[in-house]
Amino acid sequence: MNERFPTWCPNCEWNLIPPGPAADPLTPRQQRRADRAERRDEAVRRDLRNRSEQVFTLVSEGGSDLRDRATTAAYALAGVVHLVSLTVLLLGLGLVTGLLLPGWPGRILGVIALAVAFQLRPRLGRPARDGLLPRAAAPTLYELVDRVCEAAGAPKVDTIVVDGDWNASFAVLGLRRRRQLTIGLPLWTVLSPQQRVAVLAHEIGHCVNGDNRRGLWTGSALNALVAWYRLTLPDWTRSRSGSLGLIVMIADALANRVLWVLNRTVRALVLLMNRLWLRSGQAAEYRADLLAVRLTSVADTRGTLTALLHRPTFETVLHRQRAVPRRRPRPAGPPRPTCGRRWPRPSAPSRRWRPNAGCGRPPGRTAPWTARTRRPTCGCGCSPPPRPSSTGTRWCWTPAGAR
Repeated sequence: MNERFPTWCPNCEWNLIPPGPAADPLTPRQQRRADRAERRDEAVRRDLRNRSEQVFTLVSEGGSDLRDRATTAAYALAGVVHLVSLTVLLLGLGLVTGLLLPGWPGRILGVIALAVAFQLRPRLGRPARDGLLPRAAAPTLYELVDRVCEAAGAPKVDTIVVDGDWNASFAVLGLRRRRQLTIGLPLWTVLSPQQRVAVLAHEIGHCVNGDNRRGLWTGSALNALVAWYRLTLPDWTRSRSGSLGLIVMIADALANRVLWVLNRTVRALVLLMNRLWLRSGQAAEYRADLLAVRLTSVADTRGTLTALLHRPTFETVLHRQRAVPRRRPRPAGPPRPTCGRRWPRPSAPSRRWRPNAGCGRPPGRTAPWTARTRRPTCGCGCSPPPRPSSTGTRWCWTPAGAR
């Protein structure tokens, strides 16, 4: 059997993707490490599966809001984040006013502390303006969303945004806490009418399903941690370029080391916050799916979730379409004068076109495209356009029977 064409089963797809070549044998010590890592990963997956099934069982029974110790710890961690921002702000105000350190050095440090406090501020989000769909432009869609909100017992949305993502989302943004619904147009176009209602019910259900991740206290703290992580990312390109002076390179290297430590700390806090909200977040998603089932049906909700899983396929097709070369549009110009005569096709047997080698000219020489070589012509003087060959041979437009 040829190794390029392995045997596979079309029914169960056995050996459809044959295993790759065998790797080098591991040493006993490496094998023990690999076995321990595999057992550890399997234990993590088993624990995650058990937790997910437990959360699903509690949500399906409807008797638990999952306010456990992890939720309390997440609220406490959010309070620590807000306390850090408030402390830096008060420190800057105390230095600027001269209460902590009189004189101009204290004021300069106070201005720096206020700038840092501005960067550490809680992020409340900003409503999107690109793709904003006014209520007057889509009254039917807003009416449908309002009916879904009324059926779910949620307040009405303020704005609807349409984007090009294969997803849909809901958020409460800004100081005024405006409720914004985002609909991905590619996903919306492939769904049936009832599946669209299921998507709207799922997203609007986050207003009434007790999703604490989107609240003002915890949501702003999580967004602030993400902003801190991006702010403390070290820049290693400047020190590696070698274009700076020695002292500047040393200072830049030390600053990058400090930023790296801060960045790792903030990253650990972000992961801890997500870990604490894992159980509550799963329960919120299950409740949103349950609300979608109540407003539509099990089949429509299952179809919506299946369509959401096709995002990689959509991205693959989109990349392929972008890679297809586009034809350049023909430049606009004045129309060619013609008398309306239909010239015969070159493949017609009675008027076959021949290369200029049979026109009586020396071999290897071609005549330029002039009025003499563009024959036959009508009485008005129009002529068919020149048709150069793909091999570079010029064609004589004299009919075969006229020679």
